[in-house]
Amino acid sequence: GGTATCTEKAKCKFCNKEYGDLDPTNHTGKPVWDFDSKEHEKKYDCCGEVTIEREPHEWNAGECTECGYKCTHSGGKATCTKKATCDICGSEYGDIDPNNHGKLTHIDKVDATHDKEGNIEYWYCEECGKYFGDKDGTKEIQKADTITDKLKDTPSDDKKDNSKPDKTKDDTNESKTDSSTAEKPKNDSSEIKADSSTADKPKSEQKNPQTGSGSGMSLWLAMLLISGGAAMGIKKKHKK
Repeated sequence: GGTATCTEKAKCKFCNKEYGDLDPTNHTGKPVWDFDSKEHEKKYDCCGEVTIEREPHEWNAGECTECGYKCTHSGGKATCTKKATCDICGSEYGDIDPNNHGKLTHIDKVDATHDKEGNIEYWYCEECGKYFGDKDGTKEIQKADTITDKLKDTPSDDKKDNSKPDKTKDDTNESKTDSSTAEKPKNDSSEIKADSSTADKPKSEQKNPQTGSGSGMSLWLAMLLISGGAAMGIKKKHKK
C-alpha cells in the first residue's frame, strides 16, 4: 500500500516503511515563478521540477506578460522632450529633463551687411526647438534675439545733402548782385539831375513838395509880372 510522490516513496501500510521508487508525476506542491530583473523560470515548489526553462522577460509597459514581474527601471537618461528609457525593459519612466538637450546644434556668428541681416553665435535644440546663448543650453533666448540688423547706409563725402542750402550757388548769386551794383556809374545823369533839382529848391519845398495846382498858380503870376514889365517898357519908348 501507500502512494509514492515526487519527493517520497510509497510507505507500506503494514510496516510503515518506504519502498519502491519516487513518482515524479505526483507533485505535492505547485509550480511557481523564479525570476530576477532580467529573466524568469517556472518550477514546482515541492521538488523543483522546472516546467518553463529560464528565459528573458516578455515586457509590456514595464511588466512581464508571462510571470508578472514588474521592472524597477534603471539606466537611461531623460532629455528636454523624452523621459529616460529603462536599460532593462526598454520602457520610458520618470520625468523629462528640461535642461538636457540631446541635439544642440551650434550656429556660428554671421556679420550683418548693408544687404543682409546677420546673427549672433547661438545654439539651437532640434528636439524642443528652443534657442540658447550658451553651449550648455541653460540660457534660453528668443529667435528674434539671434538676429542682427542690416548695416545702415552712411552718405559719402562726394554726395550732396539736398536738404541743406547750396552755399556755392548763394555765393555766386551774391557776387553777381555785387558786380551789377558795382558796374553802375556813380555820375548817372538821372541821379545828378535829381540831386541838382532837389538841391536848388528851398528846404521847405524839398520836404513838402507842392501839388500840381500850386505850381500852376506860380507860373501864372510869373507870366503876369513879365507881361506887366513889357507893357511899361513900351510906354517909356513912346514918351521918348
